[in-house]
Amino acid sequence: MKRESGPSRSPAERADRPLRYRSEADPAGGRSLLRTVSEGLADLLDEDPASLEPPLATVAAWDALERLLTEHGGDGPSPIHYIEFEYDRFSVAVYGDGTVCIYDAE
Repeated sequence: MKRESGPSRSPAERADRPLRYRSEADPAGGRSLLRTVSEGLADLLDEDPASLEPPLATVAAWDALERLLTEHGGDGPSPIHYIEFEYDRFSVAVYGDGTVCIYDAE
C-alpha cells in the first residue's frame, strides 16, 4: 500500500494510467469507503460486490482508513494526499477528500 502526503494534487492529475472509475465516499451520508470501492470494483469486474474474491473486507482495514482520512485532528481536508493498493488488475486510490479512483494496475 502506498501512502503520500505533501502538496495536494487532484485525482485528475494522475495521467500516468487510464482512470477506469471515480466516485466519492460519504460516510456521513451513508456511503462508506468500503461500499464505494466495492461498487466500483464490482462494476469493472462485472460481478456482484458481495461476490468479490478475495472479499474486500480482508484486503484493507477499512475502519482505520476512514479514520485516517476523516479524523486527523484538524479542520479541513486530511493531510494525506492518497492511499493506494492493488486489487485484481486494478490500482485503487483513496484520496484525502474521499474521492475514490480506480486505475488499471501498472
